[in-house]
Amino acid sequence: MTSKEAEKMGIEPDKRRFYFNSYNGKLNFAPPIEQKLWFKLESVDLENAFPGDNVGVVTMWLPPSAGEMALSPGDIERIKAKVGKEPHWRENVRADMWVGKAVAEVMGLNHEDDRELVKGLLKRLFKTGVLKTQEGRNAKRELTIFVVVPADCP
Repeated sequence: MTSKEAEKMGIEPDKRRFYFNSYNGKLNFAPPIEQKLWFKLESVDLENAFPGDNVGVVTMWLPPSAGEMALSPGDIERIKAKVGKEPHWRENVRADMWVGKAVAEVMGLNHEDDRELVKGLLKRLFKTGVLKTQEGRNAKRELTIFVVVPADCP
């Protein structure tokens, strides 16, 4: 596990060497962090041997999902500052100004590789009222739905 992956998943830096993943293919075909098949090295006591005898084994490990990814008050403030109250961010993942790009940047994620994690974070941000959609007009004066930080957001 890289130090960046460990940081994203809340693994202590000195413990990251116990985690590894497996995939078949070239590095540029590797799946996003949340879709990788992860394993962990663990120590298991041998019950049929001398007391204290143990052996290292590989176990399957599930990384935390976006729902479990911590959003600190500082993270939320940085997201609010990045998105702002002026409408220019969009909710649609295909938009050039997709709000997920702002959230990914603040959280140290890649908006393409970690798209599902970012979508999960966005869902929580909308549900808790940190972000909301607002109707407005784009540069071409067309009616558009934008993502903004509500004025009444604490």
